[in-house]
Amino acid sequence: MTTHDPAKGMDEVFQACVELQNKALIELRKARAFRLSLYDYLWGNRLTALYERYHVTSHELAELQREVAEFQRELHRAKAGDYKPDISLLTNQLQGLALVMSEFRETLSGLSNQVIARRSLGISGLALLLVVPQVWLALQQLEISEGQDGVLARQDQMAREQLDIAKRQLALSEKQEETSEFLLAKRVNLKLLVNDHDEEMILPGPDAELRISVENAGTKTVRGSYCHLLVPAELRPSSSGLLDKYHEDEIGDVVYSVFRCRVTHAIAPRAHHPVGAIVIANRNRGRSHKVLWEFATEDGVNKGEFSLRAASDGRKS
Repeated sequence: MTTHDPAKGMDEVFQACVELQNKALIELRKARAFRLSLYDYLWGNRLTALYERYHVTSHELAELQREVAEFQRELHRAKAGDYKPDISLLTNQLQGLALVMSEFRETLSGLSNQVIARRSLGISGLALLLVVPQVWLALQQLEISEGQDGVLARQDQMAREQLDIAKRQLALSEKQEETSEFLLAKRVNLKLLVNDHDEEMILPGPDAELRISVENAGTKTVRGSYCHLLVPAELRPSSSGLLDKYHEDEIGDVVYSVFRCRVTHAIAPRAHHPVGAIVIANRNRGRSHKVLWEFATEDGVNKGEFSLRAASDGRKS
């Protein structure tokens, strides 16, 4: 069973459990309403048919329990922790189904015991005529009945053991989920620093050097990342250090020079690491510009933008 959609998979497994329980209840009512006749005491074909239906239902229960165990493992690997209450409800449903099957087996055992008892009484009455054949027949029927009871008892025990395994797997899943939540609490949050600013800076003049650094504002050490910077092409940017210009791209009405680099240095939380510099030539000092940035790591992607404000008020950064 594959849990591409955990909610759909949960509904399918739960629906299968409900359908199987309804089927078991129908068979149980048939067994309770079963009335033994002389034909049953002599041959027992109808009672054997009941046993066969019980075996089929027990096999379907074993298959369902196996699918539930596999579904729980898939949910754990998918970290679908929101379905823990549904898993508990499904386990309770399986326990109820196992109890129905146990009562079904006990009802069949009671019918078998009645057949055995009445056959013994009938054999005693016919022993004067057919002593040896009747005794042999009684022994054969007793052996068959005992064998069937043994099989039913083993299947019932297997069902209970599988329920215990499901409970232990649920407990293990809860512990692993707690561990996963602890690990997920540590996250990476890379940010761009330009001349030690993280959001904007005022361009000091027509020519400026932008010192580019990457800051780890998260709670987990970063080991290896890829940096992409998009600088407006009209600023005529050129790079140094790790940064490398490899093409231009148009976004909206703005043409950007795209720079990239790979940062192999490990960056601890609240630390930063320089990656190079970009020199720009701002020929139109009355305009502001935006630098787009993106950092990609094994934990995901951080992206944002940095404003280069025009020095209309004469201030320098």
